[in-house]
Amino acid sequence: MPELIFANFILAILGAFMAGFEWTVTREKRNLYLLSGFGSLALAGFFQRTSALYQALSKFGPGLETWGLLLLGFGFLSSRETTDEVWRRLSRYAIFLLLLSFLVTSGLGPIGAKYQLTVGLWQMALTAGILILILKRLPSGRAALVATFSIWLIMALSRVTSPLKGESFRIGAGLLVYLGLFLIVYKNILLDFRALEGVRSALVKEKEVILSFLERIGAALHDAFNLDEVLKMIMSCVMASSQAGAGAMFLLGEDKKELTVEVVEGLFPPLHKTIDKATTKAKYIMEKFKTDRIKMGEGVVGQVAESGRSILIKDARRDPRTPGVSADFLQIKTMVVTPLQIKEEVLGVIALVNKKDDGRFSEVDDSLLRALGNQAAISINNAKLYQALSEKERLEKELQIARDIQRLLLPQSAPEMEGFELASLARPAMEVGGDYYDYIPVSKDEWGLVIADVSGKGVPAALVMAMVRSTLRAEAVGKSRAAEVLVKVNRSIYGDIKDDMFISLFYLILNTKKRTLNYARAGHDPSILFHADKGEYGGAPQSSADSQAVLAKGRYELLSNDGMALGVDEGPFFNEALKEGKVELKSGDAVILYTDGITEAMNAKSEEFGFQRLLDIVQKDGGTSELIDRIEQGVAGFTGGIPQHDDITLVVLTVK
Repeated sequence: MPELIFANFILAILGAFMAGFEWTVTREKRNLYLLSGFGSLALAGFFQRTSALYQALSKFGPGLETWGLLLLGFGFLSSRETTDEVWRRLSRYAIFLLLLSFLVTSGLGPIGAKYQLTVGLWQMALTAGILILILKRLPSGRAALVATFSIWLIMALSRVTSPLKGESFRIGAGLLVYLGLFLIVYKNILLDFRALEGVRSALVKEKEVILSFLERIGAALHDAFNLDEVLKMIMSCVMASSQAGAGAMFLLGEDKKELTVEVVEGLFPPLHKTIDKATTKAKYIMEKFKTDRIKMGEGVVGQVAESGRSILIKDARRDPRTPGVSADFLQIKTMVVTPLQIKEEVLGVIALVNKKDDGRFSEVDDSLLRALGNQAAISINNAKLYQALSEKERLEKELQIARDIQRLLLPQSAPEMEGFELASLARPAMEVGGDYYDYIPVSKDEWGLVIADVSGKGVPAALVMAMVRSTLRAEAVGKSRAAEVLVKVNRSIYGDIKDDMFISLFYLILNTKKRTLNYARAGHDPSILFHADKGEYGGAPQSSADSQAVLAKGRYELLSNDGMALGVDEGPFFNEALKEGKVELKSGDAVILYTDGITEAMNAKSEEFGFQRLLDIVQKDGGTSELIDRIEQGVAGFTGGIPQHDDITLVVLTVK
């Protein structure tokens, strides 16, 4: 007898130790119930061992045994997935039953007379309730629990039927119960260790797959940052790692509203319902699938892209989210879909269907695919950035070449002309610009001076500028009338430029022997003829009367004859609108040709530099180069370093 009691005590201690150990490994709350239950049984055994010395302690044994029964029942019935709210409810219920058990097993009042009977009946009720719940709540792995608690039920029954004579039987049966409970906990620990080993193996496999993936992607990216090749390599690695029968990668478009198929491996079923004819041949299936557009939130793929969370469908045939098709070889049996995501930004989706061994995708596959998806998203993003950078570098290189060519098309230096001095300034707003100036030898004593502004900026404007230059140079030779030249230039280029493009141009022919200018203005800003003789400065003229008044004061005049921009009209209206002018030059006079990039230059307050400020600079004394420098510095000081939005071009002719 004492030996059996001691054996029960040792088994209870071992059970408590095992439950405590499982708690440290899994941190599951149910193990706290098991630990408390075995602890109560150990104390019950201790009090039974010491009852010969301390008779008063003997009554605590059945009570603690009942507590152990109750706590162990709660522990075994509690599932691993029990939520915090359910745990709170269970805890309140357990506390109530523990208090009630204390009252029933205390032996107080009338209970003391029928102590063994009362304890036996209460334990029978608790054991029967636990057995019913085990049969209802635990569909598998319940045989050992049912057997163990059935023996406990028989122990409780012996308290009722043989309260005094059945003590030896109860101690022997208790040994079986304690041993059974210990073995159940031990089995749970073994299962936990197997599960942990499975998780460890999965993590090792995941690590190996990711390292292999990174090695392969690194080699691919080292060879060439081609996005299509990177996508194919990623899909190939994912398929090899998952043993999927088919897979597809979808990427979000620029508008972030639709997903398009980028890579497909295997016979991937259409994600929309298809007619029977379309599902009879693999060729039609792939053609249809590759043209599909999936909206955000549409179907499984759209839902994953919208939520940024993976979806695992173990049995797709019973899941309403997967499309049904008539052909057996297109049936989706199992499916896992994960986002290609960097932080909160979803780049696309990877979808896998049907394992090669006819198995089902599991949580391990889902975890592995998510890990690969995260790495793949980084690689895709890097490939996109590299592709964009390469494209930018290519464009910059091409633009630099275009700029060098354009620079060669502009005069490298001003021609030497007896009695005259020329200087120029050209600052394109982009790598290449649409402004143009040139010095054209017309005849022995004549030079053509031109300044032009093509609508728009960048390469298109530069190409039109090059066309105008070649045409103007071809037509200008030997012609002393500016209007005649512009009429022929307009006729030549009209059919070769887009409808929304035009060229404003000012062309003048300088006769160095006669000191005269013959000019025509094709929609360009009027050039300024600044006179050397001192007079009162009157400002920009607003009408023909104002112009005459300013001229009379002897300061400047605007060369502002009428004219239409080149490329707007093929001939009749252009020819009629174009008016030719002629002026004589005197020593000290200056002619300033400019584009609107100077007068329309803006500061931080969105104020324009304006014609008035240009005149204020022009009226100051100084040579040709000094005048160019003053205008450039004046515009730069006014804008305060704000990037220019239009090309700046300036040509200055002074008479010695």
